Amino acid sequence: MKAFFSFRETLIFNFILVALIPILLTGLISLHIFTGYLEKEILSKNSLTARSVSGQIGLFLNEPKDVLRRVAAMIEGGGLSNRDLFRASLESIISNYPVFRMIQVLDQEGVVREVVPYKKDLIGLNLSGRPFFREIQRVREPYWSSPNISPDTGKPALILALPLKMGILAGVLNLKMLDDFIDRIESESVEIGVVERKGSFIAHSIRSKAYQRVNVRHLKGISQALSGIEGNYRIREGGRDIFMSVAIVPGIGWPVMVHQTEEQAFAPVHRVRLIFWIGLGLALILALVLALLRGKRLLRPLSLLISDARSMARGDYDLPPRPRTYPEIDELSEDIRAMARAVEGREKTLKESEKRFRDLFNSITDLIYTQDLDGRFISVNPAMSKTFGYEHGELVGRKASELMKPELRPLFESDYVDTIKREGYYEGVSSYFSKDGRKIYIEYRSSLVNPEKGEPYITGTGRDVTERVSAERRIRSLQKQMLQAKKMEAVGTLAGGIAHDFNNLLMGIQGNVSLMLLDLDPRNPFHDRLKDIEQQVHRGADLTKQLLGFARGGKYEVRPTDLNGLIRDQCEMFGRTRKEITIEQNLEKGLWVVEADQGQMEQVLLNLYVNASQAMPEGGRLLVETENLVLGEERGRVFGLAPGRYVKISVHDTGVGMDRDMLERIFDPFFTTREVGEGTGLGLASAYGIIKNHGGVIDVHSEKGRGSSFIIYLPASESKVVHQDSDQEEKIRTGNETILLVDDEEKVIEVGKEMLSSMGYKVLTARSGREALNIVERAQKGSPNTSLPDLVILDMIMPDMGGGQTFDRLREIDPHIRVLLSSGYSIDGRAQEILNRGCNGFLQKPFNLQELSVKIREVLSGDPPQPRKMKKIGNEDTGC
Repeated sequence: MKAFFSFRETLIFNFILVALIPILLTGLISLHIFTGYLEKEILSKNSLTARSVSGQIGLFLNEPKDVLRRVAAMIEGGGLSNRDLFRASLESIISNYPVFRMIQVLDQEGVVREVVPYKKDLIGLNLSGRPFFREIQRVREPYWSSPNISPDTGKPALILALPLKMGILAGVLNLKMLDDFIDRIESESVEIGVVERKGSFIAHSIRSKAYQRVNVRHLKGISQALSGIEGNYRIREGGRDIFMSVAIVPGIGWPVMVHQTEEQAFAPVHRVRLIFWIGLGLALILALVLALLRGKRLLRPLSLLISDARSMARGDYDLPPRPRTYPEIDELSEDIRAMARAVEGREKTLKESEKRFRDLFNSITDLIYTQDLDGRFISVNPAMSKTFGYEHGELVGRKASELMKPELRPLFESDYVDTIKREGYYEGVSSYFSKDGRKIYIEYRSSLVNPEKGEPYITGTGRDVTERVSAERRIRSLQKQMLQAKKMEAVGTLAGGIAHDFNNLLMGIQGNVSLMLLDLDPRNPFHDRLKDIEQQVHRGADLTKQLLGFARGGKYEVRPTDLNGLIRDQCEMFGRTRKEITIEQNLEKGLWVVEADQGQMEQVLLNLYVNASQAMPEGGRLLVETENLVLGEERGRVFGLAPGRYVKISVHDTGVGMDRDMLERIFDPFFTTREVGEGTGLGLASAYGIIKNHGGVIDVHSEKGRGSSFIIYLPASESKVVHQDSDQEEKIRTGNETILLVDDEEKVIEVGKEMLSSMGYKVLTARSGREALNIVERAQKGSPNTSLPDLVILDMIMPDMGGGQTFDRLREIDPHIRVLLSSGYSIDGRAQEILNRGCNGFLQKPFNLQELSVKIREVLSGDPPQPRKMKKIGNEDTGC
């Protein structure tokens, strides 16, 4: 292949590279360091200017506050008793402090009693409707109003109000002083502006922006500053790239922005870069000139070497000596003469080389062969004879197709031989049988050889890849399982969110129904209808449990469980409903304990039994088996499980079985073979999710007409089974404590408040985590209108601040506060983490009055108190 550049051009180019690389690297590093330093200095200077301006504005605004405080002290000391002297004092203040435009004294009703400068039409004016009057009456602290345009001067003004024992002292400030202040610090390239809390300019180095009240709240830096965050920003406005530094005026919160175009701000950096590139260009020109001069001298002796090479190519190996030039060129010339002598000796060693090749052919471990155009072996190396188990003479003359399955032999002729004749080569992996019947896989490449003399033939090499093919098949099987798991995880996440929102809706319905049933006589004709609604809510909740069943982390209450006892109960219950099915049990004695949610495991078994019964509409046999099993590393890898102790559950039926397509979709959510309206398609999907969430796997084997087998592997536990008393009272428990209900759903807040109030509790409500924190903080500080809650019922999923963050902040405020977590999700990873951090309990939505009352008493007292009568609406007696 011809080179793109000659040796001369390449050499010159290398000279240029050698000259330029040090210059370029040194320049780029220096440029980066220097420009970085310049940029930091510019940013620091701009930010320092903004902070300086904001600080000085803060000092400017603090001065009138101190003056008004002295006036307030004079008023509280009886200064109004001599009005002439009082007015004279205020006029002296205004003359000495031109920042004041006016000072007013208002009584408690908001009526102006004194004003300086004196204006008769203002005396007796009622200002109680002004925002500053209402706000200072509420906070009883010095208050800065929002800037406004004075009706007298048409210029920006600001009201500073201080509370008095019998009224309010208000000073009207002239914000024109800000413009004068900005004029004193303005530079040629920098613009300075002051923004009030609504986002409009009240002062600016360009006066029109302040007079027109230009609003810049939409700018990122201003919106951040209004939230209390200072910083540097790059923005684009008016077709220009602007660099802006924003600082906040202390005590009043006004943003101060100092901005200039990036072209102005970084002009020194641009000049440095321009100088660098000019210098680099000059260095390139100089390097090019030097490379041309030096390259011409260097290439002269190379022409002599080219002449020697051409002589050797013509067969003239007696090369004349050359004059001395450069040591490297002289060495190369000697190498060419040595090469000529070596070529003479090659013919002598050719036979020896052929012998060595034959030895290599016989000793190499890869398969080497030749074939005629019909595919018969002409020659094979010993490695091929060893792999197939045949002697050399048994393979030679035999077609390769004779070592294949009979049904594949026609493909050998139509595919392998024809392709080689047409395209000249063939490669692939094929299966063969050795002499002893073993199935082996050979990866090979065959090529067509057309010698100048003689018949064309095929030559090729191959390698035994039986182990690799087996490993790839195992990998594909594991990848298929992994894809199924990822698909189920994604759908499970979606299902969990749907279940959460649906449970919140059901919570509103359940709560209202519980409240109506509480106050409704059982003989009322609507009583049965409400009970029917409650049953429908329970059915909806069961549906969300199935959704949560295959949602990620969808477990409720996990405890050590004896699966044998659970299976016996489920088989007995199911057997009573389907007597045409014979249920057999083969349960291992001493079955290991597993950590499981018993309700969900019952759901898994019931779903498998129902699936089996649908496959046996005319009746059949159902076999349930349990077994203790220790999985080794190799077998565990097949299922994606760690080695260790497992409990195996097998459910076999004699039903119609499933084909391959159905097996691939059997665990997909909403997949069902039943008619529309006869099934949700969630049964086996939820079973898959539940077993997955318990750290196990569920596998299925089935053939059409031969029944199905579902096999479950669950990790065993060292814990002991704890039997719990299932006899729980159905009565509602009451109390008189204070409960803070936190939820972002308005309907949940409304119905929850009514439910808690009906049980005798004092209820506080918060619609966000931040609102809840404010309530608890005010109660901690002894606010007269807020009681410290005895219990917080906290929603887990809320915008802005979720349940976990709210819980941590509540415990920081009060380490002993009791918190009951409530959610439409189940106890998944996030809820369990909050419980592990010390949360006192968890309540699943939707819940009724009885469930809510029991859980509250458990959290508040540990041991539920005796139930008390509930308050009824009507003429009945009431109880506490």
